[in-house]
Amino acid sequence: RIYEEQGKDSEAFEYFIKMRMLQNAENREVARLTGVYEKGGWKAVQLEAIKEAEAAPNPRHFLLACQYAMTGNKDKALASLERAYQDRSFMIAVIQVEPQLDSLREDPRFAAFVEKVGLPPI
Repeated sequence: RIYEEQGKDSEAFEYFIKMRMLQNAENREVARLTGVYEKGGWKAVQLEAIKEAEAAPNPRHFLLACQYAMTGNKDKALASLERAYQDRSFMIAVIQVEPQLDSLREDPRFAAFVEKVGLPPI
């Protein structure tokens, strides 16, 4: 996250691959993701990670909201936050301070969501 927020895409990708390898990713998976990065950069890898997360049997909607926000898709980010709220995700408690949601802060729909959740304004 830190590399990503600092705009250090190559370092973010390198760490992402290291994490995948620690999670026992197969060599062909690493090669596929490396190809995605070489063709489309870090954002393309993020979009690929979103596809994987959406296809999971039990998607982690808060994580999806963060990923969508980081790729600039506010509509899907807010829809994923709503789903995380409906699923009673404990991560909703940090929406006001989660840096990956920074792109949503000026959106009136985000302010309405924070109010709906019942968190006090910061």
